[in-house]
Amino acid sequence: MKCILYARSLNAAQGKALSLLRWAICFIAITLLLAGAARAQFTANIQGTVEDPSGAAVAQAKVDLVNTVTQVSASTTTDSSGSYRFLSLAPGS
Repeated sequence: MKCILYARSLNAAQGKALSLLRWAICFIAITLLLAGAARAQFTANIQGTVEDPSGAAVAQAKVDLVNTVTQVSASTTTDSSGSYRFLSLAPGS
């Protein structure tokens, strides 16, 4: 299969318009690529402390987290000071 290119001379205005069009296409392509990468980086963290009614920390307590929309769940256990942390969570309720 042969590919034949036809060339024609452009005047200055046409050359400038073509150059501007190339830059615009490059800008749009880069913006779309970066927007996709940036969108994928939204995460959240949740942390807290489990305490009993007297205010004392509860060690080794199981903490469950459930996204009410997707029903995706995660679990963790509190440390010796009653603290827990969920890292890199997807956005949701």
